[in-house]
Amino acid sequence: MQEGENSNPEPHHTENPPFFLILFRNPLFAGLLATVAMVGSLAGPVFTLFQLFTPLPILLIGVVSGITAAYFAAAVPIAVIFLVSREVLAALSAFMLFFTFPLLSVHLFHRGWGVVHCAAAGFVAGAVVLSLVFLGLLLGNSDVSSLISDETGALKTALMSMVSAKDSGLDALAVIEYQKTVDQFVALIETVFPALSLMSWFLIQMMNLLLMRRVLLRWSVPVPDLNALMAFRVPFQLVWVLIILGLLAFFAEGWGRMVGINLGLFLTIPFFFHGLAVTLQGIRFFRAAKEGFRSVTDSRGIRWMIYFLMGILFFQEFYLLMMCIGLFDNWVDFRNRYFNPDALEKASER
Repeated sequence: MQEGENSNPEPHHTENPPFFLILFRNPLFAGLLATVAMVGSLAGPVFTLFQLFTPLPILLIGVVSGITAAYFAAAVPIAVIFLVSREVLAALSAFMLFFTFPLLSVHLFHRGWGVVHCAAAGFVAGAVVLSLVFLGLLLGNSDVSSLISDETGALKTALMSMVSAKDSGLDALAVIEYQKTVDQFVALIETVFPALSLMSWFLIQMMNLLLMRRVLLRWSVPVPDLNALMAFRVPFQLVWVLIILGLLAFFAEGWGRMVGINLGLFLTIPFFFHGLAVTLQGIRFFRAAKEGFRSVTDSRGIRWMIYFLMGILFFQEFYLLMMCIGLFDNWVDFRNRYFNPDALEKASER
């Protein structure tokens, strides 16, 4: 099956399926794998990264074995969380955080929708949650405020525990300066905490969507279309919305500034994927140019997209670069101007 081919995923069966494809027809196996990934952080800081891939088993079994199997698989880690914590709220929080988006995506895939539709649904859901957070803060909801305070307070405690006058070798004046720096940093994090939390959640979900598609291609399973994501372009009207939110962030005070900063940060996500699509089109264009444009559709485009998504978890500069490319592409139009075979032919004729 070609990379850009569109299909409606159905429960998949082959005569000689790969070993892991057989395992992922079993909801119990997928559920246990998701449970191990979700509680991996309990084994130590090194295993915390496994939490990033908690939605992946649910996505895989949902496409391979159907929607019902995905729900059975998701029920396994939720049951484990409930049995361990004995709290319904903990189980519900785990479900909302780790499994709502994968289950929604599976539903959309089986209705014939593509990756872009899943991403749009997740983005709208994130925007609604962010709006509700600000509404709760505006109405004086103590639960939302205490959650943000607790998280930033824990961060401050962890940073301050790294340096003390006794065991760091620093004098008292240096420790005081360090404490001021930590206070400023924590105040900044407290301001942008809602947006950063939702942005991290959304980008992790997208990374798992793309990993799911890559794995299923390896197993020769029909997968959702990616062409629309590779050709994604932000509507120009969102540029003005981003500019307005930026002006609020710089010139407003109080709630206006906080809303402008957080909604503006969250709105950079579509521009990031716009820039990522432009970058991948450029990579595919130059690789195809070396081959005389015999194959412009590159089966490794999704691999590059996964690399970029994983890269921004450690190097935020990638995110800023892709976002800027997506923003300026609204005026420059890199793909049509530079990254197509006609552009190369025109350049060679000059």
